[in-house]
Amino acid sequence: MWPDKFRHLTIASLLVLAFPILLLSVPRGASVFLVATVVALIAVRHGLTETARANAAVFRPLSLSILTVLMICLASILHFDLGWNTLDNPSRIILAFLACLLVIHRGADSRLLWAGALIGLIAAAAVIAWQAAVLNVHRPSAGLPPIVFANMVAAIALIGFVRPGTDWRSHALAWVGMFLAALILIVNGSRGPWMALVITTLPLIPVRHRGMRLPAYLGIVLLLLLLIALAFTLPEVELTRRFQDIGGDIERFGAGDADSAVGARLMMWQLGLQTLIAHPLTGIGLNQYGELLMNLPQCPTAPFCTKHGHNDLMEALTTLGLPGIVLLFAMFAVPAILFRRMRRVARERGDTVGESLAVAGLAVVVATCISGLTQVTLAHHVNIVFYAGAIGLLLGLSAQQARDAGSV
Repeated sequence: MWPDKFRHLTIASLLVLAFPILLLSVPRGASVFLVATVVALIAVRHGLTETARANAAVFRPLSLSILTVLMICLASILHFDLGWNTLDNPSRIILAFLACLLVIHRGADSRLLWAGALIGLIAAAAVIAWQAAVLNVHRPSAGLPPIVFANMVAAIALIGFVRPGTDWRSHALAWVGMFLAALILIVNGSRGPWMALVITTLPLIPVRHRGMRLPAYLGIVLLLLLLIALAFTLPEVELTRRFQDIGGDIERFGAGDADSAVGARLMMWQLGLQTLIAHPLTGIGLNQYGELLMNLPQCPTAPFCTKHGHNDLMEALTTLGLPGIVLLFAMFAVPAILFRRMRRVARERGDTVGESLAVAGLAVVVATCISGLTQVTLAHHVNIVFYAGAIGLLLGLSAQQARDAGSV
């Protein structure tokens, strides 16, 4: 059930509503959200310390995880005498703490998150349709890197899919958002985010349709597979073509040709493993994967001459060594553990809103990890702002919901 008392429209509520819209459809929306969050906290700064202390069960592990990420990055910068601008993207992880603190301190209406997710997807679909039909953009992505944009579309669709409510309207809005995201990704052509959307959606269906029996679940899964198969039969579908290219790309790589999307990644990962073996404890330095590649005789013209390793684990291990595993654990596992604990408490109390918020947080973490198999979360300003912002908002809303429902 929703909280009995309707919350006033606070600045935190406005940011919760604006977050998906800004990130998906507004130029420099990530920077706008980041700055707005900082300004909002300055405006409501009185009592922030007391709020953090009162919610230590959330802020203590979250703070430790953020501190761990920053300390590992800082140690690499100092060890290799890198420029301080190397810490630029990793420092955005602090937004998770700031967004969480703002939501808990000022309060926010969680219903605005679901509304913002749907509005953001509708706006993104309109932008993508315009780019594809009018501007003939090959992989439309609203002016962002295609994979980064697709990552956010998949995650926001998953957030919207687990919106609370068991009535037909709630189910319809959830599925509309999911189908919008699927269409966007089909046109965009990003394979990793597509797999993240499909794989993460399957265990969320019983959350969407509570009390569903196994035959009904299998029926929905079969229907979705049939729709996906039908979509992939459409002519000139970018996502279909890119999936069809995988086998040929692998064969070409085996023959010594890395001049393809898959071949480039295999080349980068092979080089990353060799580098890890040579530098297991320290790696080659934060954000230095691109420098490693640029030293190859084929660069800078070959497709694998990029600034990062197109894989979260490989990037972390190559640039930071074994401490990179600790960094990834802090980034992904700690929020997941917090959301899992919040979901358990919400289920025990029969709090469906709290459960939906916690499951949404878990879905964001899982989808980001799957997308991270072919992309690097810390490589793009927008990517890390989105992940940190989503985690912070959902943790704050979950903690607030637990408080409203009377949880300890």
